[in-house]
Amino acid sequence: DYEGARPVLAGGRLVAGLDVKGFEETDWDAGVSGKLGLQFGAPHPARRGLSLFLVVYDGFAPFGQFPGTEVRYYGASLQFDF
Repeated sequence: DYEGARPVLAGGRLVAGLDVKGFEETDWDAGVSGKLGLQFGAPHPARRGLSLFLVVYDGFAPFGQFPGTEVRYYGASLQFDF
């Protein structure tokens, strides 16, 4: 995870995260999830404000009825921090 200390665009601080997971059921093939965005509001630890992210996932569906199914998605996310 990365959380910038200084505003970079419209008062928002750069934030990013990367998560890599492998499961035995998929022969330890990695699923990669990433987020990159801007966080607006009070800095950590208060964390009151909102965050806007670009989101990506590429890998196997880790849970549910079809764990061996490959999944890939891209999107945007708006998160309220209270």
